Amino acid sequence: STALPLRKRTQPVVITAPANLRITNGVNPGDLDLKVDGMKGASSFGFEYTEDPPTDASVWVKTICSTSRCTIKGLTAGKRYWFRTFVIGSKGQMVMGETLLSPYVQ
Repeated sequence: STALPLRKRTQPVVITAPANLRITNGVNPGDLDLKVDGMKGASSFGFEYTEDPPTDASVWVKTICSTSRCTIKGLTAGKRYWFRTFVIGSKGQMVMGETLLSPYVQ
């Protein structure tokens, strides 16, 4: 036998729905800061939002972030928005998370 270490087999990583969505007002007017819990195997996190109240005709705006934190800019002060989350795995798989109503934008 050789003194070289054997290569460890890689274990599949199963991604789950992003959890614990938190929405707070950002530093600048019209900004909301979003955060979900990080996870192994995630290559990016996505956030979609639409104005309150959502209807069948609502348009959901999608933002992709490389980390579990994201700032959405240019929102209308005094309005509330619905946000929903998703995570994208390293193999392109996508798992949707929770939907949450934001505080009023400052």
